[in-house]
Amino acid sequence: MYLIRGYAVPYEMRMKEIKHLLQINNLSVSFRNDDIVTKAVNGISYYIDQGEIVSVVGESGSGKSVSQLAVLQLIPTPPGSIDSGSVTLEEEKLHTLKPTGPEMRKIRGGKIGMIFQEPMTSLNPVKTVGSQLLEPIIIHTGLNEKEAKKQAVSLLSQVGIPDAEKRLGEYPHQFSGGMRQRIMVAIAVAGNPKLIIADEPTTALDVTTQAQILELLKSITMRHGTALLLVTHNLGIVARYAQRIYVMYAGRIVESGRSQDIFAHPSHPYTRGLLNAIPRLDDSKERKLQPIDAPDKISTHDEERCPFLPRCKYRCDMCSHQGIPDLTATAEDGHFAACYLSREVLDNLDKNNCEANRIDRRKPFTDHILEIENLSVHFPIKRGILRMNAGKLTAVDQVSIKIKRGETYGLVGESGCGKTTIATSIMRLITDNEGEIIFNNLHLNRLKASELRRQRRKIQMIFQDPYSSLNPRKSAGTLVGEPLKIHKLVSTRTAYESRLDELFTLVGLSPSLKTRVAHEFSGGQRQRLGIARALASNPDLIVCDEPISALDVSIQAQIINLLEDLQQELGLTYLFIAHDLSVVKHISDTITVMYLGKIVETAPCDELYGNPLHPYTQALLAAVPIPDPMIEQTREKIIISGEVISLMNRPAGCCFSDRCPYTMDICREQVPPGKNYGKDHEVACFKLSQGMNYPQA
Repeated sequence: MYLIRGYAVPYEMRMKEIKHLLQINNLSVSFRNDDIVTKAVNGISYYIDQGEIVSVVGESGSGKSVSQLAVLQLIPTPPGSIDSGSVTLEEEKLHTLKPTGPEMRKIRGGKIGMIFQEPMTSLNPVKTVGSQLLEPIIIHTGLNEKEAKKQAVSLLSQVGIPDAEKRLGEYPHQFSGGMRQRIMVAIAVAGNPKLIIADEPTTALDVTTQAQILELLKSITMRHGTALLLVTHNLGIVARYAQRIYVMYAGRIVESGRSQDIFAHPSHPYTRGLLNAIPRLDDSKERKLQPIDAPDKISTHDEERCPFLPRCKYRCDMCSHQGIPDLTATAEDGHFAACYLSREVLDNLDKNNCEANRIDRRKPFTDHILEIENLSVHFPIKRGILRMNAGKLTAVDQVSIKIKRGETYGLVGESGCGKTTIATSIMRLITDNEGEIIFNNLHLNRLKASELRRQRRKIQMIFQDPYSSLNPRKSAGTLVGEPLKIHKLVSTRTAYESRLDELFTLVGLSPSLKTRVAHEFSGGQRQRLGIARALASNPDLIVCDEPISALDVSIQAQIINLLEDLQQELGLTYLFIAHDLSVVKHISDTITVMYLGKIVETAPCDELYGNPLHPYTQALLAAVPIPDPMIEQTREKIIISGEVISLMNRPAGCCFSDRCPYTMDICREQVPPGKNYGKDHEVACFKLSQGMNYPQA
């Protein structure tokens, strides 16, 4: 049964009697580069009904975004072209309209609204937000300027922008990332569309802001009966919001069906691979992530065999000799998969491998390799033509951390909370700070330059963006081998080359790749290069600053497994900084939660996730979706209102007091001290210290 427009409808009746809002048939899109033609979308068909939330999922390059751009005829020609297919919106044949014609312009922003992945590049930086919002209102609703302005103010208020009338005259750079995405939502709904296409609308956002944006989109669809097509690689988001799913790989739809059917009974190896590659909040820490094998190149135009065959761990002779499988029905109505192997065969193959996918974690030592005591970091505020000091901004405020040798210490919090500032302070890339940083019983902030350089050999860093952290003009071998020369760790050329080969092999790269430059590697391979470079000096501590945030889920799993294997083999210690709490839970032994430069909660991993005590920690965990629709339907959601305020407007009392639902007068006036609530579980909250409980997430 399907819930369509509030009624439970059998699948057969729906196919025969209900007309779809959007119907795509046999759509193909290709791009030509010189004489090479690549099919980005290869004969896909799907539909969306009024009021439905449908998701298209898959890795980067699977054709998700291109297929949606083709619906709106936004494919750049050349080099792209729509080769075949039909797109029907209600009764209108969009594929017959001219891309630059007036009819298609009425569709874009009128009947179909679009929310792009990166709001800063989608909004015009030289136009005010008001002018960009007024444009679609006037064009698509016919209101005059005065009425349109009232509508614009109303829309900004609906999407949660405070002081909406005043902020109409501001420019995009004056808004935070979350607010810019809210503005994109307002622009998308300004023309009263029948369908909203949201292309990775929350990728660059913090987990709490992500939850706010998605709840906002959900409320809009429910209020106005608007359909929502959600393009994403985040399976947790799909489980929480989507009613139906289309899984894409290499330009094709490989599985489709209701959300609960696909998550409960994934019937294509690729869908199973995506689910097995992601850590979950409700997972055991002992489960080893199972990344999808990554070949050098994914074929999108081989018409002779299944495109997933080179990466499929279930492949058999039948897959190689019977061509590309068609989408065929499974046991559930409306559930289709393009695979020759039945679900039962896949289940049996998975059972045989389940015991091998366990992690035997090494216990950390009892001594501390790194101790941070009362660390505060200030940045000067300069104003005027002469750039005179007008005060200071406190990015990190009285932070104390102790990391045991051999453990993984997780540091989490929203953007701007001070995580990276702590990392760069440990590396002594920021020296204007207060407090003590003690590494291997040495006070780093008291060392002379020559002594500090020797200690830097034992502390290395893996950066968030592997591409920008690698010199594009130097070969991979030179980049990885640089620490060997700087710290004089090898004495001969032979020893140097031998160590390079060893490092490349250690991180899963072939030594034959040493002569390539950074742009010749994939994102995952570039991150492996960054890890190899960090390992070159035989460090004791590695600071991992968002090392997987820019990677696809399967590549993330490869990097996480690599870091865990290296820790087991080499006895490394990690400070692991991330905003993905599922990943942090999977890899960390101890976790510290930060907000606005201060620590609000610290606890062992299982204790923190099993018994979160601070309201901010509870909200963070509640905002992380679990890739299981049955769990998401009954799980309590805690949505924090507002966004992280500027550090220049830090509250006088508790840093979280302006967003906390349990704020008392004392919270606004005094800073709560950290107190222990169980073994190694420290929380800074006045309500807890007064013995008053609040609901658990």
